[in-house]
Amino acid sequence: MPGDHFVLAIGVQLTMGVDADAGTVRGVIPIRPELYVPGTTRVRTGALVTMLDVVAGHVPAGAINPTVDLRVQIVGPVPEHGAIRLHSRPLRVGRRLVVAETSFTGDDGIEFARGSSTFINQLVGTDLLLSVNRQATIAEASIDELIAATPCGPMALEAIARPRISNGPGGTVQGGAQAWIAEMAVEHAFGTGHRLAAVDLDIRYLNPLRVGPLVATVTPVGNRASAASDRGVDSVEVGGNNSVRDRVHARVALTDAGAGDRLVSHVAISAERVTTCR
Repeated sequence: MPGDHFVLAIGVQLTMGVDADAGTVRGVIPIRPELYVPGTTRVRTGALVTMLDVVAGHVPAGAINPTVDLRVQIVGPVPEHGAIRLHSRPLRVGRRLVVAETSFTGDDGIEFARGSSTFINQLVGTDLLLSVNRQATIAEASIDELIAATPCGPMALEAIARPRISNGPGGTVQGGAQAWIAEMAVEHAFGTGHRLAAVDLDIRYLNPLRVGPLVATVTPVGNRASAASDRGVDSVEVGGNNSVRDRVHARVALTDAGAGDRLVSHVAISAERVTTCR
């Protein structure tokens, strides 16, 4: 893993549970601007998925791989400063699969997101545990910029599996980066000049990327009754002040363009507009 790999830039600090807490894993991640949706103070949900991948990927007793699926649902305001804390606990540890649930809290201890995960129960050692307990500095202003996905149509982005976003000797794009690219693709497709962040992101990993590039193609789903929903957008009221935001419901197919567009992963996303900094 390169020293400026995007996972190291996120900087998960892991602690394995002991005694009565054995089998659980905790993670602490200092919030830095690189994790924000560019131009905002909203941490990308792709960052939260990556955190989930690292932390839940050590339940119950060390690094296991590969990831089968990950889901993050936002249930409250995402912290803008301080640290994000994850607590993963196993729901089932089977011979083949490990299923876990994870809570996300800020410094105030209030849960703002919940995660679920499934991993193949194949122990790969503690190297990842040791390597992610440091936070790397990156030259880019954001991890969006580091990932460097580029448009390949009005509803699609593509990304090259460079070493800084790849996962191991196989060269496939790391699972958190795949979620990040899918979230960026939804923003590209439906943002119309505005920034979007996922409030529910569910990704299922199906095949490794063999050739590349990785292409994220977005298809709108959901209520198409309003004029805005021609782009997959629903007007919804949120909060207690009757404020209205655009909410996007979409599916994203991540495919291997160099291998006959074989499906690499499938993502279901709901996302909404986030306020840019002035």
